[in-house]
Amino acid sequence: MHRLRDLQERFQRYLLEADESAVEGVFADSGGADVAVRRGVYFDAYRLRLIGALKVDYPVLVATLGEERFARIAREYMTSTRSSYYNLRWYGGSLGGHLKSSRDTAAEPWLAEMAAFEWALMAAFDSPDRDTLRVEDLAALAPEHWPEMRFILHPCVRVLHFEFEVPKLWKAHKAGEEVFGARPGAHPGRWLIWRQGLETFFRSLEPEEAVTLEVLAAGRTFAQVCERLEELRADAALRAAGLLKRWLQDGLIADMRRSIGH
Repeated sequence: MHRLRDLQERFQRYLLEADESAVEGVFADSGGADVAVRRGVYFDAYRLRLIGALKVDYPVLVATLGEERFARIAREYMTSTRSSYYNLRWYGGSLGGHLKSSRDTAAEPWLAEMAAFEWALMAAFDSPDRDTLRVEDLAALAPEHWPEMRFILHPCVRVLHFEFEVPKLWKAHKAGEEVFGARPGAHPGRWLIWRQGLETFFRSLEPEEAVTLEVLAAGRTFAQVCERLEELRADAALRAAGLLKRWLQDGLIADMRRSIGH
């Protein structure tokens, strides 16, 4: 009689590594279906479950690649990438990297960008709930404290760089249009992804907004944000205040903290 832990480890090795020797003698001959057939049911079911989860995470990739090709890529991904999470929701996070390196998809770099985009949308939606600051919350902030304030982004905020028109392709798919592939963007750049309530949003970022948001995300003070923005325009403080107001209205700022000793 196998000890439970030993049995579980052997069965896991069979599922993950296709090591049939690990389960020799585990499946009893019941006189019905062949032992190889019965254990194959578990082997195939595990992989079909993972493929199903990946299809939920990457619907536009499925639409553009087709069910058969996507399933083949997903099986390659399963071979190279084991899940390190108890929650199946997070298993597909490395698919974009796999698409970059896979012989099957390396010549189509837009696929990796689409994977990054779809994953960011899902991650933004599943991000922790937190209250957000409002424009009114800054009214009581003394002018002399503005330079030393640090503004904390909401956990839902994501910023990605795209060379291809993947957001346009994603929108076309959602509108019911047939999609085949993404062309290089006329103006490659950074895109902002976030959510408000249960709705996810995205928009392109002008270079100076992208730079300013990056400095803010790095934990710099408002004064340092303005210093960085001064490299791009003369009215840095005014522009920074305008960007901050928009981010507050969009629900991107979760908190603010005073930097002691700045």
